[in-house]
Amino acid sequence: MRRFTTAKAKAATAAAAALTLLAVAALVHQASASTPRLNRIDLDLHARNPSVKDALPFFADDLSAYPRLARRQAQGGTESPVTSTQDAIVAQSATDPIGAAQAVEQIPNVAGNAAGNTDTSGNILQGDGYYNYPWNNATYFNPNAATNGSDTTGWQELPDIPGFTLNRSFSVYNVFNNESGVMPFYISNNPDPTKVLRAIVVWPGKPRDIWKYANLMMNTRSVAVSSNFVQSGVTNDSFLIVAPAMMNQMDLQAGAAHSNEIVFHGSSWQRGAPCVNPVMKHRVTSYAAVDQIIDTLFDKKTYPNLNAVVVAGHSMGGQAAQRYSLMKKTKAYDDNMRFWIGNPGSWAWISDTRPYMNVNNSCQADQAWDTWPYGLNGNQSKLTPYARKDVIANKTYVIDRFLNRHVSYALALLDIGAGDTHCPARWQGGNHLDRGSEFVLQYANASSFYLQGKFPPKHTLDYVANVSHQDYAMYSANQSIQRLFYDDLLVRYPNLTNTTNPGDRKKKPKGTKAFATPAHEKVAIGLLAGSLGLVFIVFTALPIIFTADHVKDVDTSWDAQSYLSSESRRMLVDRKW
Repeated sequence: MRRFTTAKAKAATAAAAALTLLAVAALVHQASASTPRLNRIDLDLHARNPSVKDALPFFADDLSAYPRLARRQAQGGTESPVTSTQDAIVAQSATDPIGAAQAVEQIPNVAGNAAGNTDTSGNILQGDGYYNYPWNNATYFNPNAATNGSDTTGWQELPDIPGFTLNRSFSVYNVFNNESGVMPFYISNNPDPTKVLRAIVVWPGKPRDIWKYANLMMNTRSVAVSSNFVQSGVTNDSFLIVAPAMMNQMDLQAGAAHSNEIVFHGSSWQRGAPCVNPVMKHRVTSYAAVDQIIDTLFDKKTYPNLNAVVVAGHSMGGQAAQRYSLMKKTKAYDDNMRFWIGNPGSWAWISDTRPYMNVNNSCQADQAWDTWPYGLNGNQSKLTPYARKDVIANKTYVIDRFLNRHVSYALALLDIGAGDTHCPARWQGGNHLDRGSEFVLQYANASSFYLQGKFPPKHTLDYVANVSHQDYAMYSANQSIQRLFYDDLLVRYPNLTNTTNPGDRKKKPKGTKAFATPAHEKVAIGLLAGSLGLVFIVFTALPIIFTADHVKDVDTSWDAQSYLSSESRRMLVDRKW
């Protein structure tokens, strides 16, 4: 009977199974081995190992422990672009960012697609991807810390993170330096400050779980200094990680935030809003708080060999990083600042048009589609108070300053999640990838900026293949490691000599008066002459008005006081006081 196998057939089946296991083991070894093709940091990342995707189920400790889809990525049937298409765009973005963005807009289901559906089976790392890429498996991944509470009900504590210290004593001050609150932040344990070459300041995501983002950046640092990537002499101590805790009123009520600590309303910290706690007459904004942390990092007395600070954020943290990079006030160290912007849900647009005008008419009133945090026009009372005066005084200067900063855009080629669904965001695009690509395409409009249709020379665009809306997959991608850790690592640019901002209060030239006009000067001279004449008349009339006896009494009184004064002086001299 065919349904029964003989002993000989069983032996053949067992041998075939053994050969299959050997083939699988060889496949795993091939994908995880450290080869120059997979592990070098350069922009030729389209040369991927074709077996990585097929071998994926055999990597990591237990893939079944992770959800199949990232929780911020809706499930659906939209097919992912093939790897060869993605790889071509990745390569093109290194030399032709605008052309690469145009190519992305031609991918099916990207332009204008607000459905949020994507096929994540093409992801190299599944779920939220809290484990290393296959080619980085030799590097240990430190698990994220657990804590009580939630982002929707409020966090109950800021947990301890191995490798970090939680600083809860750093005071940040308002613009008048007369009111303050404490800005908690995690800082990596770097035992020797003289070895620090670069600091990375990390924004949280929408859930405000900053301990997760600090830990993910530390894991990325471990990959960056591993044998696969390391530059000569670079160690973990070369990179300092700082992660400010952007808490809101729910965290204050739940217990994570203390009564003296800076707290914001909802997610307003990403747009530079002022704090709601502690109560102040002139409140501290989130951008001003980060400014003061960065000012301290650039203090040569603390970190004498620090060359640069990178401000990095993904998702809502990417929104914060982009808006902060646009509004950040000029400081002497400005040319040594770098910004890494990963998959933001929406952008602060810098041109006066949008790619999807009128897709939703609800934001036409009062030019809401171009009002902060979505643009620089519209209702300017909505601008962050941190830089409102700068924008009103000279918007062009603010934009040009942004165009001349070191800014890196990192966009995942599978991230067509809807993200920000507000009307102004819909005018920018239907999803994360669409909006980011359209933001880049602003630069192709020669009439918009002084660049005449060219991409800003200090900006970079990195598309990341086979990744959707995933924090760690974006942080630890080869291109991102280059931007975060190695671009200009050993370079310290000269300090700026002009650190004025458009909205700064103008200082009066020495010796000038507020009303020193010719007309005012004539009035002042007339008043002075009249006063002198009156004094002369009064003293001339005194001998006539008063009798001699009265004068004698006055003189006697003054003589007595004069005698007492001279007698007192003699006594002091005699006693040698």
